[in-house]
Amino acid sequence: MKIIKKNIYLIAILSCVVGLSACSQDDALTSADGAPDNGNAIRFTTAIADFTGSDAADNPGTRATINDEDGTGSFTNGDETTIMGTVYEAMPMVKKEHPATYKDGTWTTDMTWNEFDEGAQVSFSAFFPKRSLADFDDGKMEINLPTDQSTAEQYAACDWLHALANGRKTDNPIQLTFRHRMHRLTVNLSLSSNPGTLTQADVNAATVVIKNMETKGVVSFSGGVVPQAGNTGDFTPLKSASGNSFRVLLLPQDVTPGTPWIEITVGGKAVTYPVPAGLTGLNEGEEQVVNLALTDSGGGQPTYSTYLAGWYRNDNYDMFAYTLVNGAYTALTLPAGGFNASPNAMTVSGGKTYVVGSYFGSDGSARACYWVDGTVTKLDVPGRADPSEPDYAESIVVSGGSTYISGSYFDSYSLAPCYWVDGTLTTLTLPGGASDGDAKSIAVSDGKIYVAGYHMNSSGTKTPGYWLDGNFEPLALPDEAVFKNGEKMNIIVAGNNVYVMGTYTLNSKNYPCVWADGTRTDLTFDVSAALGAVGQSMTVAGGKVYVSGYSIPENKNNHKGCYWVDGVRTDLSAPDGAWSEAASIGVVGGKVYVGGTHYATLGDNRPCYWLDGVRTDLDIPTGGTSADIRAMYLSE
Repeated sequence: MKIIKKNIYLIAILSCVVGLSACSQDDALTSADGAPDNGNAIRFTTAIADFTGSDAADNPGTRATINDEDGTGSFTNGDETTIMGTVYEAMPMVKKEHPATYKDGTWTTDMTWNEFDEGAQVSFSAFFPKRSLADFDDGKMEINLPTDQSTAEQYAACDWLHALANGRKTDNPIQLTFRHRMHRLTVNLSLSSNPGTLTQADVNAATVVIKNMETKGVVSFSGGVVPQAGNTGDFTPLKSASGNSFRVLLLPQDVTPGTPWIEITVGGKAVTYPVPAGLTGLNEGEEQVVNLALTDSGGGQPTYSTYLAGWYRNDNYDMFAYTLVNGAYTALTLPAGGFNASPNAMTVSGGKTYVVGSYFGSDGSARACYWVDGTVTKLDVPGRADPSEPDYAESIVVSGGSTYISGSYFDSYSLAPCYWVDGTLTTLTLPGGASDGDAKSIAVSDGKIYVAGYHMNSSGTKTPGYWLDGNFEPLALPDEAVFKNGEKMNIIVAGNNVYVMGTYTLNSKNYPCVWADGTRTDLTFDVSAALGAVGQSMTVAGGKVYVSGYSIPENKNNHKGCYWVDGVRTDLSAPDGAWSEAASIGVVGGKVYVGGTHYATLGDNRPCYWLDGVRTDLDIPTGGTSADIRAMYLSE
């Protein structure tokens, strides 16, 4: 069955303009009951400052903006607040507060000038929703911002407003301009001018979730809002009644470019738009507008082909290998009696798709093999005393019409590094004193064969390096470090430079690294990664080194997918509560593709890829219950 996947590209336009609306009312001097007050009553006219960048014409119907031109604002008659008055220069400081009710553009209150020193400057403050002095502890108040703002009522309840004004009796009336203390994010979805098979109905049915936003904060008496870091959640925004606009009110906070941010489910696929480059903060009283044009055809992007290889399991935990070429699935065949196939790497040459990996033969031993357009070829290891011992294939390149594959095989219980050229085996020579080794990655340049791997001596010490035309070049590790032989290695020759990627362990932490012409650079990971990080794949493009992998925040099974570009890490999105791995990486047309998986529980894998950090979930092949993407090849 041919399954069509939707590669959804997001085109973001960030806009920011300034708007401010205010209102004023007549200054008739009357008391709260309507009688003349001889100028002693304090009168308050009101206004609401618009969000920077907001569009009042498409206001979702809350107190967030001025919604008409007569200056009355968007408060509703009967709304309540508490007006607090403070004389700071008085000794002791004078503080008074009175409830106030909104009516026709003014706040009605029984606060009078007689409560304060004659001629004193009074600082007036008010919050909406209503708050009083009793709500503040040492001038501060904690708030918990609801994450579900999907109804107009829930959204409005999150619109924190604060007014601050200074005045004397002679300044009557006092203008209270309420300003927004939250940040407003607006996401506008549209159908691209090059929609592919995506329809307007798909866009109309799309849902949006705002990821990884702070939920708790502290409000000061002066109105300032500061988030309490470490309390993040996912927010459900309010969708406009007409059109595909989504709005959510958020605490002011710093953001990190590349962090998963806006998750969109459209056309049966979930994609995540990351915080864009250049956006570092969501400021109070401002609005960030993100316009996303959705397409599944590339939306005018350069054309290129994507080749993916992976595995899937069925209910019996049987494993099957497959390729996904431009959205079309192909099952990888096995010899009679073979089972549990797993791909490790792939390449494309002459219009043919090459995949290398292993399967289990009918005798239960692992067998090295490769597939060309889905047809399997077993790799032979002649001359072993016991042919039933296992063998493995891990990397493949095609050069000059020949197929080069690196791997290893057991012979008399010793692991021998090797490579095959068009099926002919060459066993690599181990340095003196070494007993075992593995050839984990292969490259060919100017007719020379480079093979990255390691060897191990009798005491169990593993030394990483690479063979150049059969001679082993060791790569240095820090003192006391242990090479992770069970993890991936990659070797790439670009120009006159040799790049090798691997992982080592030091003091119970894993460190991915890249050696460039023998000089090691460690790849950084977040301090929350208690067990470090692991490299999985590498490519070199435009003079930059790209590495995919994952960090390990808590335990050996909890992984968080990421990739590095010249050592700068970008974390990759996953659904709520899920973990992820980035097993493969490629670059084409300046875009970064990462293939891998996410999983809520170990063994419940969901295949996916990330394009410039935006995740697209892939279908599991028919009959499968979990799946993974392990290898990738891209071509324009």
